Amino acid sequence: MEGEDRYCPRCGIEAGGSDDFCGGCGERLRVAISSAEEQKVPAPPTQSSGAAAPPGARSYYRLWVAIGSVAALVVLFQVFFRFQYEHLVGTRVLRIDRLTGVTCELPCLPPTPTPPPTPTPIPTMGPDYQQEAIQIAKETSRATSLVYFHQTGYYWEASSSAGYNEFAPRDAWLVCYCDAKHWGWHWEVRVDSRRAYSVEDNADLMKRYGMKPSS
Repeated sequence: MEGEDRYCPRCGIEAGGSDDFCGGCGERLRVAISSAEEQKVPAPPTQSSGAAAPPGARSYYRLWVAIGSVAALVVLFQVFFRFQYEHLVGTRVLRIDRLTGVTCELPCLPPTPTPPPTPTPIPTMGPDYQQEAIQIAKETSRATSLVYFHQTGYYWEASSSAGYNEFAPRDAWLVCYCDAKHWGWHWEVRVDSRRAYSVEDNADLMKRYGMKPSS
C-alpha cells in the first residue's frame, strides 16, 4: 500500500513507492513495523493476589448471616417487645405476655404443677370381699374335686393376707377349705384380678403364710 515503508526480507533493502517486489532479488516486499508498534504488545492478564471464594462458600455465608439475623430478632423481641406492663395500684404491676396472653402480677412466679390424680383405692377388707375371695377359690378345678371327695367336716373361711405378712398384696386373701383343726387346703386369692393360687404348690406362698411342707 502507498505511504507505507517496505523492505526486502532477503536483501534487507528498504523500498518505497507502490512496488510489491524487490528490484534486486525479486523477493516480495514486506511492510516495515515501527519500533512504537513493536512495543504495543498486549500485556498478559494479571492475577489478583486474593483467590475468589467459590459460589458454595458464599451461599453458606449468606445462610449463616440470615440465621444470625433471625436469632438476633428473636432475642430482641423476647427482651423488649414480648411483654406488656400495666400499672395497677400503688406498686402493683401486671405483666401481659403478647404471645400466650398469660397475665401475672409482678414478681411472676412459675406456676405450681398440678399433681396427678390420686387413684381411688379399692376396698378389699369388708365381708363382701371375704365372700368374694371364697367364691373365687371355689371356682378353681382343684376346689371342685376336693369338695366332691371331702364334703363332711370341712368348711370355707377367708382372712386378709395382711394379717400374716405386711408385705402381702393389699387385695390378697388367704382362703382355706379346712376342718376344725384348720387342716386342709389353702389358696391365695387376688380379688382385684380374680386369680387364685394354691399355697401348698408354691414354696414362696407357704413361706409368706408360715406353713411348712407336709412330710
